[in-house]
Amino acid sequence: MIHIFRYFYFPTLLVSLVLVTPGVEASIYDDFQYKIIIVGVRISTVNMSSVPGLVEEVHIFRDIIFSTLVNTQKNEDNSTADQEQISNITVVTLDESTDFTTIPDISILITILDCTETFALNTKVTELYGPVVHIAITEPGCPRLDSKSAITMTMALFRHEDEVQQLIVDMRQQNALPNWKSAVVIHDLITGDEIVDSILESFKSRVGISDVATILFTIDSRSHLKSLERQLEDVFRSYNARAGNFLVVTPRANIEPALSLAKRMGLLKHTMQWMFLAPDKVTTATHHWGYVAERIIADGVNLAFVSNGTSGIGTYEQFFCNLKQMLFLLTQTIEDLATDEYNLYIQVSDEEWENIKSTRVERVWTIIQNATSDMDDLIQNVCQNTYNPSWKLDAAEHGKYGKRVFEVGDWQTFKGLRLNDDVFPHIVGGFRGRKIKIASMHYPPWQIFSRNVTTGAPVYLGLIFEIVNHMGDTLNFTYEVLEPQDGGTWGSENFDGTWNGMMRQVINEEVVLGAAAFTIRPEKSKVVNFTMVLEREAYTFMVNRPSELSRVLLFAEPFSKEVWLCIATSVLIVAPIFYLIHKNSAFYTVQRKNTRRGLFQLKNCFLYIYGALLQQGGSQLPEAISGRMLIGFWWLFVLVTVTTYSGNLVAFLTFPRVEVAVNSFKDVVAFQGVSTWGFLAGSVIESYLKVSNNSEIIKLYRHAMKHPSVNETLLNKIRFQNHAYIDWKISLMLVMKEQFLKDGKCDFVLGREEIFEEQIALIVPRSSPYLERFNEEIKWMLQSGLIIRWKGKYWPKKDKCSSLIATAAANRTVKIGDMQGSFYLLMLGFFIALLVLGIEYVLHRRKQGKIIDSIKIFVTSNKNTEFWQQKQYPFLH
Repeated sequence: MIHIFRYFYFPTLLVSLVLVTPGVEASIYDDFQYKIIIVGVRISTVNMSSVPGLVEEVHIFRDIIFSTLVNTQKNEDNSTADQEQISNITVVTLDESTDFTTIPDISILITILDCTETFALNTKVTELYGPVVHIAITEPGCPRLDSKSAITMTMALFRHEDEVQQLIVDMRQQNALPNWKSAVVIHDLITGDEIVDSILESFKSRVGISDVATILFTIDSRSHLKSLERQLEDVFRSYNARAGNFLVVTPRANIEPALSLAKRMGLLKHTMQWMFLAPDKVTTATHHWGYVAERIIADGVNLAFVSNGTSGIGTYEQFFCNLKQMLFLLTQTIEDLATDEYNLYIQVSDEEWENIKSTRVERVWTIIQNATSDMDDLIQNVCQNTYNPSWKLDAAEHGKYGKRVFEVGDWQTFKGLRLNDDVFPHIVGGFRGRKIKIASMHYPPWQIFSRNVTTGAPVYLGLIFEIVNHMGDTLNFTYEVLEPQDGGTWGSENFDGTWNGMMRQVINEEVVLGAAAFTIRPEKSKVVNFTMVLEREAYTFMVNRPSELSRVLLFAEPFSKEVWLCIATSVLIVAPIFYLIHKNSAFYTVQRKNTRRGLFQLKNCFLYIYGALLQQGGSQLPEAISGRMLIGFWWLFVLVTVTTYSGNLVAFLTFPRVEVAVNSFKDVVAFQGVSTWGFLAGSVIESYLKVSNNSEIIKLYRHAMKHPSVNETLLNKIRFQNHAYIDWKISLMLVMKEQFLKDGKCDFVLGREEIFEEQIALIVPRSSPYLERFNEEIKWMLQSGLIIRWKGKYWPKKDKCSSLIATAAANRTVKIGDMQGSFYLLMLGFFIALLVLGIEYVLHRRKQGKIIDSIKIFVTSNKNTEFWQQKQYPFLH
């Protein structure tokens, strides 16, 4: 293969274009991705005056960069006679006036610039060419570029204060200081003013990092006028806040008294983060945090320690050696990857190559990974006695491994911050996999205790344990359930002021959490803390389901007696009025109409009005306008009346009437439908009733029975003795559901009135640092609708026992009992008709007898008897 180079010179730019001879090999190299590597180099120290000695040494940086890249290729060309070089590296010098449109591509970018210019050039080159491998040498305190495509070498090895500044910037960039929007810096003057200046500088805004508001306090551990403890106490008292982030800069020997004082003053809270930075070098004798684990660590304590692991300062000779070895690794990596990719390319077809070849992003990431993996070993072997600043990061935790201080990472100038865990473990990781103890008891549907059928292991279900399980997943803990063993259940206050049950477990801090449906009460709030409200529950009562009333007179129930009386009166009044109007109308006189039949008879008017009321109009209608007006308004009256009747009749068919139900607590205390009432002994409702000033509530409490539990005896008392049982509405619904599933009967019904709505929450000890964390999770569950979803899972579903009427309205079928009144009415009509028929027969016979007697008198008075006999009147014989 023949390489032909053409060079085009511009005032500040040297561009090298590599052309390849045509043929098969040319087509191969046209498709190969590593054939041309253009390295752009930009060096400017105008804004880097803060780096000591850089201006004098900048020409050495330039010589190392160009000579290392060129010599590496020459050494590779001469290393093996029969080995052909795959890649070609061309170095291009860049400056502010560079026209990037004349450069076909930039694969590697090497810069020595201040922080702002470094990020600006990286953004510009990336936008033009895509991801590039960027070797960035910049000033201390500059955030690092993306580690997937860049190696950032900050010049922070010449002064300790530069190391501290870069360390804190790296921690902020990696979010190792969570929620540090403000910080309190406590500086021990023994460590020097330069350290605190660099710390304050590191909290200022940077590229992609916002600033941190800082408050500076100074102490002097060397002072003979005031002890270190007194100075710290003054500082702690002057900062009177419930939350905060503290950075204490002091030698390691002063950390223990500072921590002890902070704990005594109650400043080691879960809302506070404490970081101690010790600039003095760590030795084997001093690198021990046993006292922290033994005496300081407790629930909610957030502690981190930053310790200096090196002594002395670095030199430019050491930095130059590191840079040279890194560039050597970079070029070697490119050649190795190019060889591997070329060998793969010649073994596959063009179509297969298009599918498997690396993208530009993958190629950049691979170069960075391979170049940095062996950097430490190479530098240590080649650059003897090199200075590589190193700081150790330790954190305190109370997790599944108990109380301990462990190493979470380290920091080096070139590699930056490397974390294998969180700097503040409990802020990010919650309980750190710890198994906590919680108090609970079986109380469906809130807490349901059962056992696995196969293994026999306890299984905890219900709304409360759904909430606890979700918090366990989020806050990283498991739990062990402890039931109260002292005979108490929820817990009540004894005469001596102590508590029993689950309340005692939480008060004595035997458990971390009371995982049960506790009601928020003022007397309990004095000894425990309640979480955010989970749910609200009210009290009602459960009584025996009333039976349906007789439906014989169902047809009459849509109207009251007064309405029926008014309708009958209307018929009796309207019919005579109609008769008088019709009979006295001048219309019929003028028209000479027959005024002896039809509606000119009072009985026919009654029949017409009555038939209209039954929506059966008569065969005759009044012809006069006056009569028609009256009949028209009567039909409107009939239309409204019949429509109202039909609608109410449908309602009465759908919802049968029952015996007088006990709807309110007023009915209960009035003994309306109930004989006795009661509630569970020791329940919260008892405390409500005790302190009430309402006369009805006082009577409710005085006459109430106290039941030990909900058992069959209590249920039978409700069924057969008109007893009313008072409890949470959801608890009564669950009892009704269980009884219905047991025997398929709807024996109970709930009252419609609810009293004493209670707020339900979990409880934690008064000193618990986790209340806010629990509240945050509960708030999220409420807002996301998870609790509503879990309620739908455990709350009793509606069935035919859920309402006062046992049968659902939508599925109700009209039965013979519903229609029996109609049949009775029909039979009544039948008997009335027979009775009228008999009366008509008797009256007809009497009338016929009178006619016969009259005829006989007439005939006997007539002398021509034979004539009448011939007329075939048999009765004359």
